[in-house]
Amino acid sequence: MATLPIFMVITFTLIAAALVIALAISIHNRPPSLEYLKNTTDIHQLIKAAHYYVDIPNAPAIRAEAIRTLGHIGNPEAVEALIKALNTPDADARRAIITALGASRSSQAIAPLINLLKNPATFKNKPLHEELQRVLRTFGQAGAQLLRQAFAEGPDSVKIATAHIMADMAGEQVLDTLIAGLNTTNPNVETAVTQALTKIGPEAAKKLLPSLNHAAPSIRANTAIILGHIANPVAMDPLIDRLEQEDDLPARQAIVTALDTLGWKPANSTAGAIYWIAKHRWDQCAALGQKAIDPLLKVIRAPDAEQETKHQATQTLAKIGKPALLTLTQLLTHQDPLIRQLAAAALGTLGDESTLDALTQVTTDHSWQVRLAAVQALGEIGVPQSFEAVLNTLKDSMPDIRIAALAALAKIGGPKAESQLIKVLLGSDRAIHPYAAQALDTLGWRPDFTETSAAYRIAKKQWKQCVAIGRPAVKPLMAALPNAERADRKAIAETLAAIGDPRAKNAMVIYWIDENEWDKCIELGANAVPALVAALDDHPNRADIIGVLGEIGEAKAVEPLCALLNDPEPAVGEAAVAALIKIRKPAVPAMLHIIQDTTDRHPVQVKQAAIHILGELMAPQAIGPLLSVFQSKADASLRKAAAETLGMLGDKRAIEPMLAAMKNDQEAWEIRKAATLTLGRLKAAKTTPQLIHTLNGWQELGYLRQAAAEALGNMGDDRAIEPLLNSLKEKNFVDTVVEALSKIKSNKAVEPLIDLLDSTDRTLVIAAGDALKNITGKKFGAERAQWDRWWRTQRR
Repeated sequence: MATLPIFMVITFTLIAAALVIALAISIHNRPPSLEYLKNTTDIHQLIKAAHYYVDIPNAPAIRAEAIRTLGHIGNPEAVEALIKALNTPDADARRAIITALGASRSSQAIAPLINLLKNPATFKNKPLHEELQRVLRTFGQAGAQLLRQAFAEGPDSVKIATAHIMADMAGEQVLDTLIAGLNTTNPNVETAVTQALTKIGPEAAKKLLPSLNHAAPSIRANTAIILGHIANPVAMDPLIDRLEQEDDLPARQAIVTALDTLGWKPANSTAGAIYWIAKHRWDQCAALGQKAIDPLLKVIRAPDAEQETKHQATQTLAKIGKPALLTLTQLLTHQDPLIRQLAAAALGTLGDESTLDALTQVTTDHSWQVRLAAVQALGEIGVPQSFEAVLNTLKDSMPDIRIAALAALAKIGGPKAESQLIKVLLGSDRAIHPYAAQALDTLGWRPDFTETSAAYRIAKKQWKQCVAIGRPAVKPLMAALPNAERADRKAIAETLAAIGDPRAKNAMVIYWIDENEWDKCIELGANAVPALVAALDDHPNRADIIGVLGEIGEAKAVEPLCALLNDPEPAVGEAAVAALIKIRKPAVPAMLHIIQDTTDRHPVQVKQAAIHILGELMAPQAIGPLLSVFQSKADASLRKAAAETLGMLGDKRAIEPMLAAMKNDQEAWEIRKAATLTLGRLKAAKTTPQLIHTLNGWQELGYLRQAAAEALGNMGDDRAIEPLLNSLKEKNFVDTVVEALSKIKSNKAVEPLIDLLDSTDRTLVIAAGDALKNITGKKFGAERAQWDRWWRTQRR
């Protein structure tokens, strides 16, 4: 055979080596069988298999079997490998590792498992969390110290988990840890600890007994609850002792519940009274008599007791009777008004005359509820000796107390009480009349056909019986009308009409106002004014009422209308002005009084309104007062209003003051302007030169020159034609100049006005056309060509 070349030998050798290596890798990576894993003790192979993540169907089963087997081997190397594998991202594998570590029984696994318990991710995975708790329980006392530490230092989720685990343990240290855990604000932790201690049972009961005297009420309450769950007789006497000392209501209730569970039967004792109070068994408590007084007093004084509980407690003291009399009387001076109120009510229930003085003293208490209870109590006792004390309370500011006094008088009875009830029935306190009538019913009083009987029938809204009484009923009916309810007003008016009294129509006005029947009020005239004025206080349509007063025109309405000139509701003030103008002459003296008043009683707005009204009324007697206002140092707006009104009145006495103000360049601008315009209204020829001077005065402000142009137009003086024509170039007030020329009606203005028709300002063009029409009588509008043709014919 020929020898192979050396390169071929090398090539075959390399290929063979590669095949051997590939075969070895294939064998190495081949998954081990499950049977092999169950029987092998090869730690390294098992660790490899525990991390076997090749993507084949039985990979999870291989891992699970390897993990289980490592747990059964349980030697340190296997446990250490399992602990390291706890950080696997596979939750199912982690759960299997936890189970395997539990099977290993190695104390080496306890700390890592507790650390895993602290992981929030573990808490979120319920199956994993439950398996971890189960496994940690299997370590028993071996893990107790680490569990206690985790409970003390861990978050609430760890406290809950470790509490459940420690429930299967015992020992003094575990109990101390759990009992310390009762001092928590988390109700879930509290529940877990309660369940754990309950599960531990009698051993926990003995250890818990000192906690019944813990400083924290919540811990005392939780301790009682747990002792009740454990139901160990050893807790009976400590619970009874604690019950007699307990001030906290929830803790007391927990103790009572625990005693019920233990089958305790309360005796005639302080503890028994506390027990019945906690169960709200007030009759059983009252049956204990003297023994129940202090426990009841404790509840009444307790700041956290509910009002109903305090009420029942004070009423129970009343049921105990005379032994509780001093206690209830002393409570009338307690600093808490609720307790004073409840004590007064209880003394009324007790009904002992010896308490009259004490109850009389609290009829002047600063708390109206206490006063009310005292009056009611005096009524319940119902003896003549309390008559004066009850009578004094009829002056109380609270209607409820006055009503209670009436009921008390009815219970006291006798001629004096009847006389006083009739007096109330005829009095001005109409809100309590129905109660006075009811009290008279209680006394058995029978009405007849007198004025008193009419008041009784009115209080009970028995209108037909009032008609039957006749004339004696008229006065009480008229007295009841103003403050009666809306529905009753009509009934009263109709009753008066049925009796045949001429005042019935006057009485109807109140009903008409309610129904907004203004025409009927106007028809009634002056007789309707008092009711209309009275309705101004609270009627929803005050402006309408003011309008009606204006239509009636009665002088009696002037004063109330003046009071409304400065009403915060603008519509009301405007209506008052309009009404006073309609009233005319009777309103003038009041307006003069307002503008002449030098005090601050009438604000500027009211004085302005009065000046306006005087102008509208054209009252000549206002000239002097208005001049005084204008020439004074009053508010500028008042002086301006006075100037404008003087212009309306047209009295020549205003010329010189206006002229002086117009010339005075130190005067306020609004006053100078008002004076200028007023001079135009007064039309005094001697003022024309000054007005022309102002119009031509380039140094003057535009608003004064504009006012001068307007005033000259109003005067109609031909001397103003040329100055006005010269002012047509004033862009700021050319429209005012055009209007002034229109009023003077001079042909000199025609051509300049025609020229204005070429303006680009459409408004000015229209104004010029209107002025030309007013001057010439021609209706060419804004057509320049037509005006030009017409004007050429006129100039020929």
